Amino acid sequence: GEFVSNVPTGHGKYTWLDGSFYVGEVYNGKRHGTGTHKCAINDVIYRGQWHLGERHGKGVMYYNQNQTSWYKGDWVRNNKEGWGLRCYPSSNFYSGEWKNNERHGEGTMRWLKVGQQYIGMWQNGVQ
Repeated sequence: GEFVSNVPTGHGKYTWLDGSFYVGEVYNGKRHGTGTHKCAINDVIYRGQWHLGERHGKGVMYYNQNQTSWYKGDWVRNNKEGWGLRCYPSSNFYSGEWKNNERHGEGTMRWLKVGQQYIGMWQNGVQ
């Protein structure tokens, strides 16, 4: 990538010793703008917006290698916060508001295998 005053800035790729990597925009040595981070240890991938090294803005996180478990929506300082969609490994699905990484506010949860659905308010992950 690019360097300004010996600090990574612009667009580039950074690879950690464990094989994890980040490809995207960098400002003052931190992930900033749009980019993708892949963790080599657990195959978690985040694609989206960054602000001074933290997931912040719109983005999608895939929690498994085949990308069937994911969250797509708003991020604030590395936390799911605002509106988002979450597909769980069981294929259950939540669509709604989040706060501090938990379902919080108005939302809909669908339990596909049992054919049930809840539409309403959530508080700290609990309906």
